[in-house]
This record gives sequence, C-alpha cells and structure tokens, in this order.
Amino acid sequence: MKRLSVVLKGIDKISICLGKLFSITTIIIMILQVTEIVLRYIFKSPTIWIWELCVYLYGTAFVMGGAWVLQEDLHVRTDLMVNNLNKRKRAFLDMILYPPLVFVFIFVMTPAQITAAIQSFLIKETSFNAWGPPVYHFKIILSIGFVIFGLQAVANWIRSIVLVFKGVEI
Repeated sequence: MKRLSVVLKGIDKISICLGKLFSITTIIIMILQVTEIVLRYIFKSPTIWIWELCVYLYGTAFVMGGAWVLQEDLHVRTDLMVNNLNKRKRAFLDMILYPPLVFVFIFVMTPAQITAAIQSFLIKETSFNAWGPPVYHFKIILSIGFVIFGLQAVANWIRSIVLVFKGVEI
C-alpha cells in the first residue's frame, strides 16, 4: 500500500507542477491581448499572429491544467447529488462512473491526439493562415497533457477503489 501511495503522490506532483507551470501562459495571453489592442486601436496596426498564438497558448494551458484540476477534484460535477454524500459514497460513485465517463474519453482521445502529434511532427505541420507558424510542438504538448490527465484519472480511480473497499484514503 505504501508503494502505491508513493506512485499516486508522484502522479499528483506531476499534475500539479505542470498545471502551475502552464498557468503562466494566462499572463502571457493577457500581455499579448493588451499588445494587440494597443497596436490595433492606438497605432492602427493590427497583427495577424497575436490572436492565433493566444488560441494555441490557451489550448495548451487548458489541456495541461486539466490533470491539476482533476487532482484537486475541481472538475464540474453534479454537486446537488454529490455534496450530501460522505467520502466513501462519493468514492463509490467515482469508482463506478470513471470507467464509462472519464476513461472512455481518455482512451479515445489520447491515442488520437498522439497519432495527430506524430503525423504533425513528421510533416512539420504549419498553420493554414498567412502567418503560418509551426503547430506540431503544440500538438505534442496536447498529447502530453492527455497522457498526464489519463494518469491522474487512473490515480483518482485507484484512490476511490481503495477508499471503498479498505476505508482508507491514500
């Protein structure tokens, strides 16, 4: 049980560290958006690249932060039903609902994203607009985010199973 706890805490640390690291992109997005507003409305010189870069940065922050949000148990759920349950009953619901709701999503999306990232890397894919930046590195980051999200989901699910059957939180 101790080894399992160490592994699960390691997954938690990875989720937290990557989530915090990529949360910095929010500040970068804000700076870029203010820059675009100043360039567009004060200097009458809009860019073709800031908006697209912000979309890519937001996507990476969103996906890389997903595991951290899952680790902190802050994903949206039906609180009306769940808030009135004790921890063990909540764990039972998670134990039952993770496979059809979370794992199906992860097992479909993660391989698809990894395949898309590999193909994108092999052809050195670029964006379709006039700016045309390379996008394969963003797709690789998204793949890593899906893998980390999947690991965190498995860690949470294992914790639920242990709590249900052994009555112990790990």
